[in-house]
Amino acid sequence: KNEMEMSESGFMALLLEKVPSLFTQDENDLKDRILFYKNRLGITPPQMMLLFKRKNDLLGLNVSNGLEAKISWLKEKLELSEKVIVLMIIKLPPLMWFNLEINLMPKASWYCKELGIALPQLGKMAARFPHLFCFTEENISSKIRYYEEELGMTRQETTSVIIRNPAILGYSIEENVKKKVRYFKVALGMTVEETRKVMVKYPPVLNLSVQRNIGPKVDFYVRGMNSDIESVKEIIISTPQFLGYSLTKRIIPRTKVLRYLEIVPTIKDHSWVIMNYTEQKYRNFLKERIRQNLRAKGIHDKMTLRIEIENCFQFLSDSKSS
Repeated sequence: KNEMEMSESGFMALLLEKVPSLFTQDENDLKDRILFYKNRLGITPPQMMLLFKRKNDLLGLNVSNGLEAKISWLKEKLELSEKVIVLMIIKLPPLMWFNLEINLMPKASWYCKELGIALPQLGKMAARFPHLFCFTEENISSKIRYYEEELGMTRQETTSVIIRNPAILGYSIEENVKKKVRYFKVALGMTVEETRKVMVKYPPVLNLSVQRNIGPKVDFYVRGMNSDIESVKEIIISTPQFLGYSLTKRIIPRTKVLRYLEIVPTIKDHSWVIMNYTEQKYRNFLKERIRQNLRAKGIHDKMTLRIEIENCFQFLSDSKSS
């Protein structure tokens, strides 16, 4: 039976069974608040269980004076749907405890003025990263100053980076950003200006760990793709999104298949094929390469071509799972 078509008593019973701590709440107030979440926002029992197990003091909020006002503001001013608001609350339950007049509205106005954006744009950012309402203005201003004064970003570039990757507002400059700047300088010989270009082109690079992600990929580009550091640096500067692709599920398997087809992979010649091609385009590339290899050997029959293609695709599949 559809969860949202449950009777009110059935919904309450299921929730109390899964979250026994709710029995400490006043029965009538509990019912009003639970049904508010269910009927006003369409929160399902699994979502509500997850939410209240993490932050069941949300049930202490006054529906008429607290919750409704915040939700109406999020919908009307930030142009967020109820579904998105639910996801924001699940990501950050304390969001509903923030005071609308003292915290949410002034913080939203400050962001809009500082970044030169409209409230609906801020809404899109908050949908992805509701924690942006948690930081002080000084905290955010100091981070913006670093990007602009130390990395040389313009205000337009800083705004663009934050809009495209609002999670960077929560990153420590010392523990995250400066570590990446140092890595790019030491490992790849990048200048500050080149690092700025990488971050502006691909803001999610700041989400990637140097130890677990960027470093192993750079190492593979050099050793596994017969490339020198300068070539790897040039590729990362021109197409930094290549750092976002999975090493184990995409880059290494595709590199292995090129070798299977007797192609010596290099970052200069094959980075686009390995990293950027869609799965279908990559398979089409392989088919054509197999066809060319067979023709070079004087083999033209379709049966052999089909078998070779099937074997190649199976090798690709095995490489992804190994």
